Amino acid sequence: MKNLAAARPRKGEQPRKPERREFPRYALGAPAEARDPAAKTKAAGQVTVISKKGCFLKAPRRFQPSAVVQVRIQKGNTAFETWAKVIQNIPDVSDGMALLFMGTAPEQAQLLSCWLDELAGNSC
Repeated sequence: MKNLAAARPRKGEQPRKPERREFPRYALGAPAEARDPAAKTKAAGQVTVISKKGCFLKAPRRFQPSAVVQVRIQKGNTAFETWAKVIQNIPDVSDGMALLFMGTAPEQAQLLSCWLDELAGNSC
């Protein structure tokens, strides 16, 4: 039989929503830039959260949802570059945009995996 007591919140706690993310997210403070080649515009800022599938770019300038942009994230002496789709544009408190990585070259995917391993406390 299932233990239903474990699923219920304790007194005074809010019920937790199940985690929907496929990959863990990690805090990162790295300078980054997103470019929209079609509009010939760019947004510079800082990546604050990153995962295998995407990142959050905190930037004063934001692109519209569904825009496809080129992203470059600098971490130390290395830079991760890929294409991304703007999933969500978040004004006010977060002041940035959620990006979904797409079309990442194999060597760039390997670099990202190494970064994520380091952020998880593992060696690359």
